[in-house]
Amino acid sequence: MRILSLTVRREAGDREPPRLVVNNYPLVASLIEFAAGALKRQNGTAIEFEDFYLACREHCTAKNARALAPAEAAQTNELCRECGITIQQKGRKRFLADVQLSVA
Repeated sequence: MRILSLTVRREAGDREPPRLVVNNYPLVASLIEFAAGALKRQNGTAIEFEDFYLACREHCTAKNARALAPAEAAQTNELCRECGITIQQKGRKRFLADVQLSVA
């Protein structure tokens, strides 16, 4: 018994047809848009970033949107720089100074 092997070579222009891919992931909600409606200036107060992020995440869930992961939330630095919000570091925690959440 003899076994033959067959090798198929593809020419440069001989490609597989494109496939339709469906992405059903919810849209990513903007941290900046959330902050614009949820933060209120209040001298002498501070919000721990984790609390701010959790409020944003709850907001996103209610809107059927996806919140950024905390590691992706670099928008916070941009937001604070543009709006003049000071970020204070205390140990391993970060706080947004002189603002409070106006939504619960």
